[in-house]
Amino acid sequence: MGIEVKIVLFLILITLIPVLESIILKRRKNVLLLYVFYFITNYFVISAVKGYLGYWGTSLFESFWNAQLLTFVHYGTPMIIIGIAAPIILKVMLKDKDIDVIKYFVSAYLMIFSICFLVASKVTNKVSCIAFGTALIITLCSIFKIYKGDCRYVKEENLKESFSFVLPFFLLYVVTVVIYTPGELYLKNASDFPMSFWYYLVNLILLGIIVCFVLMAGIILFMEKMHVEWYMTAIFVLVTVGYIQGLFFNGNMGVLDGTRKNSYSSSTIVTNLVVWGLIAAAIILFFVTRKTSCKKIMKVMSIYIVLIQIVSLSILLLSSDKNAFGNDQYVLTTNGMLEVGGNENIIVLVLDKFDGRYMDLVLEDDPLFLSPLNDFTYYENASSEFPGTFTGIPYLLSGTPFDEESDEAYVTYSYKDNNLLTDLNSVGYELGIYTNNQLVSQNMKDIISNYQGGISIKCDIKSMFSLMTRASKYKMAPFAVKMNYMYDTSDIGLLVNDDRIVNTLCDVPFYKNLVQEGLRVTSDSSDKAFKFIHMYGAHPPYTMTENFQKLSYDVLRRDDDEMALSQMRGSLKVVFEYIRQLKEVGKYDDALIFITADHGAVMRDKDGEETPVEFPILMVKEPYESRDEMLYSKAPVCHADIIATIRKAAGIYTSDKTIGEYTEGEERIRYFYDTLGAKPFDRYQIIGDVADQESWKIIYSDAG
Repeated sequence: MGIEVKIVLFLILITLIPVLESIILKRRKNVLLLYVFYFITNYFVISAVKGYLGYWGTSLFESFWNAQLLTFVHYGTPMIIIGIAAPIILKVMLKDKDIDVIKYFVSAYLMIFSICFLVASKVTNKVSCIAFGTALIITLCSIFKIYKGDCRYVKEENLKESFSFVLPFFLLYVVTVVIYTPGELYLKNASDFPMSFWYYLVNLILLGIIVCFVLMAGIILFMEKMHVEWYMTAIFVLVTVGYIQGLFFNGNMGVLDGTRKNSYSSSTIVTNLVVWGLIAAAIILFFVTRKTSCKKIMKVMSIYIVLIQIVSLSILLLSSDKNAFGNDQYVLTTNGMLEVGGNENIIVLVLDKFDGRYMDLVLEDDPLFLSPLNDFTYYENASSEFPGTFTGIPYLLSGTPFDEESDEAYVTYSYKDNNLLTDLNSVGYELGIYTNNQLVSQNMKDIISNYQGGISIKCDIKSMFSLMTRASKYKMAPFAVKMNYMYDTSDIGLLVNDDRIVNTLCDVPFYKNLVQEGLRVTSDSSDKAFKFIHMYGAHPPYTMTENFQKLSYDVLRRDDDEMALSQMRGSLKVVFEYIRQLKEVGKYDDALIFITADHGAVMRDKDGEETPVEFPILMVKEPYESRDEMLYSKAPVCHADIIATIRKAAGIYTSDKTIGEYTEGEERIRYFYDTLGAKPFDRYQIIGDVADQESWKIIYSDAG
């Protein structure tokens, strides 16, 4: 049973007694109202307690992620007591006006909470407490109005007229936040989205309709007419000014790569807030002084903006890459991920962005952490050829040198001619490549065993809706709060919840499958296998803890060192488990195993400036290599040597030296291309210790 289900059942339980009591007190016509009131009250109390315990930044559901049955008993007992006492106290305090006050409070709460729901990046415990407190203040300030009986509720008015008033504003919200902005984001960045466009769009529309239906039901059943008018005005102001922000004020918003930074100057932030304030104040003033005219103009403007966006999205659709609309795709699946060859095995475990300095931090915290890898040699002076995943992974798979004359992206030409994969296939190795589709050319599909077509990728619909509305808010928010809606492209990849698809953005699914199903040897004892498993490693934003708790894309924004270390240790623990099971199935001793990273991490020097110095971890176990403790080597090696070592182990001729043939103190020039895969690029030479900035020298640059 999921935690969401547990909490819903829990909240139903603690509101059941007040509802029954209301029936006993002959308030049958107010049962629904009282149920909602006690639900709101108990939700607030639990949120406040969770906030006090340090969970202000998480939702109520998330703060119960590790709750045990006893936890629910601890919370449920006082809630039941409150549920029994509250109706009696309210009746004594408010006498015959208790229902009127409750009715008004529920209306105020729904108004504030709905605005928070539509605007906030996530409804946290803090947000729900603020909504409750604000609604309570509004109710207290309106107490004389309530007692005079001047409140008018939508339920008691002309429903058709009320519906025609609120519909344009909800359409404005749905089209702008749920359809247009996410649709534009997809069509301009289709390669970053794993699912087809129509699957994406249809599900967003359906969930948008459901959200609006629930909100409109709340309006019709509980809300006071004046609250509805202010509610719709707030939606109009926020969405309209946000739309203007996205069109004219944002400028270049940078690359969403998981690095949290605010590049806006103080003057830009203040100016932007002043503009927001002036536009909002003008609309609100017009609403206060000319309510009837303002309501008509806001309705017309809402419909006008909706039509503009529908036309704009339609034009974008017609001009977009038609590949975005296919349902069936060629993808790298998890098929065979937990299988090893019955004869020979070459295994490459790639922990993304796991820099050598990160490993130093892990070992500083626990010097014996790598003890499960005693048979390995740790090459501390290893370099990569490239600084990023979109070049690092294709190089490790193809071994194709960087072409300084080519204007094509490296991933495009690296697989064109004979390469490491074609060579291994030619000598009978079964190729299991477990990485992102975009990092492997589709012309390799006939030789990679887990490259399959006709796969319709499914996603977590709720998370997709949450993330895409968050992306809309990021674009529409003023600079002062924009970072509260921060997200990055890896969050989009994390939406995939299909176990058939390789997940390189979180190591939890791989670990769970490894533990639950276990490694197994193929039935054919003559099989030779090359397994390349790309893991998330040390890459931010952080998606799991060392205890394999999967983090949401809000919690993972915590950019502290302990969160980073926790994920690093967790990723290494996955490797340890893989090695342990490899021993269990008897295919460890004769295997050639590499544990490395596709690239290192750019660090800053003592002056705070970024340096070109980065170096990946590299640990190697040769077949039948065994020792009591890990061997450390300062030999000057690089990723090119991995390619040579694999070729030689597979019986493929190469004149290049293997990793084991380099010795400590040996003089050698290594090269590093600072490029995203095409021009412009910088070429560095590395002579000496890769960790020493003095060893790095730029020898060519065409960046100018």
